[in-house]
Amino acid sequence: MRRYTPIFIVLCAVVTGCMNRHFYQQEDYPFYRQPDNGSSGALLRTDGVYVLQQRKGDTATYTKPGRMYKFYPGRQFNMVLGLADSAPADSILKVFNQEALKTRTLFQGYFKNQADRLILQNVHTARRQFNYHYAIIGKDRLIIKASTHQGRGKFSDKYFENGYTEVYHFREITGRFADPRW
Repeated sequence: MRRYTPIFIVLCAVVTGCMNRHFYQQEDYPFYRQPDNGSSGALLRTDGVYVLQQRKGDTATYTKPGRMYKFYPGRQFNMVLGLADSAPADSILKVFNQEALKTRTLFQGYFKNQADRLILQNVHTARRQFNYHYAIIGKDRLIIKASTHQGRGKFSDKYFENGYTEVYHFREITGRFADPRW
């Protein structure tokens, strides 16, 4: 009996850890409560998706992992992994609409902007903390300059001026995107 005690304790810890998950709701996101200053649609487009084209670190260039962002008029966004940038438009629309109808997704979040700067806020579920992606918006492109849990979503120059970049180009999608439920 004594030799099974450590196994039982480990098993109880695993079961308890899996059951005690808190999934963030809208009210938990500070950016959800941000008022829309009317400029969120100035350069950021919501009639399609932003597709990853290039990713560069300080010392290396990485290959494309198939990553797309969709922004919604309500200052919400979602990211989907695994779709090829050459995927048919109807496939992209279908995947994002399926994600929008869920009550939560792994990469959902909210954003705020200031002129051509954008900060995306989502939750790192395993760490139970917010991640911030600091980006610059251009005509039909999005450049993420930093991705960190630091900064608390403040518009600080140091997060917009580092050597890391992810460049996304806009791809217009004809069709209606579903409004997200989260």
